[in-house]
Amino acid sequence: MNILEHYIVEILEKRPLTEKETGWAVKAGRDPKDYIYVKWIYNCHGSKQTTDDYYIKSDWEKIEVRGYALM
Repeated sequence: MNILEHYIVEILEKRPLTEKETGWAVKAGRDPKDYIYVKWIYNCHGSKQTTDDYYIKSDWEKIEVRGYALM
């Protein structure tokens, strides 16, 4: 499987996790404050799609600076 560059077209929503969303992080022994929810539109080889995911804050900051995510 190849890793592809998914270029940021638009960030629709970026926010800290809500109380409902923190359960999985606590169960995994992680600090929910280290995570954010991001809903964004990306372009991968001409195919534009919308996705919503949870990211570690520092990882998402790197993606924003670079302009793309490797997935």
